[in-house]
Amino acid sequence: VWAASVYTSRALPSSCYLDSGDADAQSHKPEDPQLFQSNPDVWDELGIMIPFLDMLNHESESAQVTWQPTKTEIGMAADAESEEEPHPPRAISHKRVKKGSELYCNYGSKSNQILILQYGFGLINNSSDDVRAGWGLADGVGNVAGPEGYSPPFNDADDEIMPIKSEQENGGAEASIPKKPKRRENVRDLVFESTEATDVNEWWSEARLSLLEREALLGDSFLNMLSSGKKMITVAFNDGSYHPGLLSAAVVATMDDARVKALASLWKPDSKKDAPNLTITKTHQDVLREYLAF
Repeated sequence: VWAASVYTSRALPSSCYLDSGDADAQSHKPEDPQLFQSNPDVWDELGIMIPFLDMLNHESESAQVTWQPTKTEIGMAADAESEEEPHPPRAISHKRVKKGSELYCNYGSKSNQILILQYGFGLINNSSDDVRAGWGLADGVGNVAGPEGYSPPFNDADDEIMPIKSEQENGGAEASIPKKPKRRENVRDLVFESTEATDVNEWWSEARLSLLEREALLGDSFLNMLSSGKKMITVAFNDGSYHPGLLSAAVVATMDDARVKALASLWKPDSKKDAPNLTITKTHQDVLREYLAF
């Protein structure tokens, strides 16, 4: 285990040894087959060790060293716009390095799970990190009461600046004063989770399920799984973005009934016409934002 960890924590992808543009060993065509005797699957699975470069630690923003794979004359001919000369694999220092300072390279955009398993460390506030979570129909139900003591998270948002006409001492020019955003008085306008089958079935009508299938690109079997009470595994990212499937589900879950029925009347699943574009109103945006925060 120790030997395997030492190797895998320093091994680099096989693409570092291959020609520029080769995605993996399977697509590589060596000029000298004697230098590529192992099965391509072995290259792709085990990677390669590059002396000196395998000693460098990872920094995504402060890395000074970049590895450039081989550029052949054939590859250069295919890339007519490039002014680069053919070259063997090489390490390039693209930043000035102070004497005595540590050299870093960039291991690529990887989540903390991959970094810990493969390299033995994680990063604070890793922009590539993600959180996996389950989402089901019961996690997005409208017309139900929120949890006891629930207060919408954006009621105490920063003051909104609104231009107004000032008094005469300002010469009639526009000034700005803070204006508090309106509070949402009725939390029943929002969407929460519910364990009541009646509430779930009423909210997730046939029209809403059809819209979910269309917008989230779900197949019949996947939709049947959700309808049976099971959850799909989805991802939220550390940079504040969401997996498209989760975001699509949240958009459909937070859409008011009137809008769902209007869309259902414009398009049917068996229709040969293109589905209408899904637009989101300002009110829908507010509900969606508070739902995702919830």
